[in-house]
This record gives sequence, C-alpha cells and structure tokens, in this order.
Amino acid sequence: MTQRKAMIESDSTLSIRRQCQLLSVNRNRLSPPPSKLTSEDNGLCRHIDAIRMEDPAFGARKIRDVRQIRGGLPA
Repeated sequence: MTQRKAMIESDSTLSIRRQCQLLSVNRNRLSPPPSKLTSEDNGLCRHIDAIRMEDPAFGARKIRDVRQIRGGLPA
C-alpha cells in the first residue's frame, strides 16, 4: 500500500483522484494538505483566546467589540 501511495504525484497531468482510482488507493489515506493558516491568523487566534480566558461568557459579538477597543484590530 505504501508503495502505491508513493507513486502518486501532485504535479502529474492526471488528477490526484484519477491516480488514486488507478492505483486503488483511498484518497483519505494520503497525507493531509499543509495548513493554510498564516502567522497573522495565529496571532489573531491567540488574541481571541486571551479575551476568552478573561471571561468565558463572552460571545462572538462581545469578543469582536473587545478586540476593536483594546487591540485596534479590524472586526
């Protein structure tokens, strides 16, 4: 199975789906795609987590308002 998975090429003229069909490999078993999160996204998540830890009762709207007041970050 690992030999067949190693044969799949992302830059091939055949789609990944078609290669998997031809090699009898389940596409779910391929390695996951890299994360698309940027460092800006990670910083935003840390900021939201910090606000949430201060008061777990805050909802999305309140967190948005606190972010705008404290950090000057866009909503």
